[in-house]
Amino acid sequence: MLSLRVVVLALVGATVGCSDPVADEGSPGPHTASLPVCVPDGEEEPPHMDIAGAVYSVPVPAALEPYAAYPIGDVSLCQSGDTIELGYSLPKLLVGKNTRVSFAGTYLAAEGTYELSSEDGTASCEPSDTSWTCFETFTGLEVDLERVADEAAELPAAEAAGRVEVAERFGGDPIGILDFDLP
Repeated sequence: MLSLRVVVLALVGATVGCSDPVADEGSPGPHTASLPVCVPDGEEEPPHMDIAGAVYSVPVPAALEPYAAYPIGDVSLCQSGDTIELGYSLPKLLVGKNTRVSFAGTYLAAEGTYELSSEDGTASCEPSDTSWTCFETFTGLEVDLERVADEAAELPAAEAAGRVEVAERFGGDPIGILDFDLP
């Protein structure tokens, strides 16, 4: 009986000692080594990684695809312990006003994704090397179609109409995809 306990304890010890932090739930997960540390609320924020060149796209029928992608210039991504924080501004051409959204969450090894949430909604992010794709669903998001039309007024007529139609669809089903590359 004593030898059986020793074997069980040795196996448990070996399993604990061989833990892979990337695969463990609650670990920072892969592709986060270059991320800056998030600043606690209320503290002055030092310079941090802002990711330019991101694109937010709305799933639409093929006829509207030319009007359903928007450049995003202010994506920020940081980590605090095992939590990842993502924030950016939705384009005025999509929602009609300045709308900053943010999400926070952890890596789920079983899914290979970062599952983020906030009062703004949810984001399921899939990292690969330096690129990230986040599938997002918003809650309580208000789209001001009149202001979207004002934003689109300077565009060619077909594009303006297409942008307003995309915004209208987005207002009824606020889902989209954020794609970005880490610097």
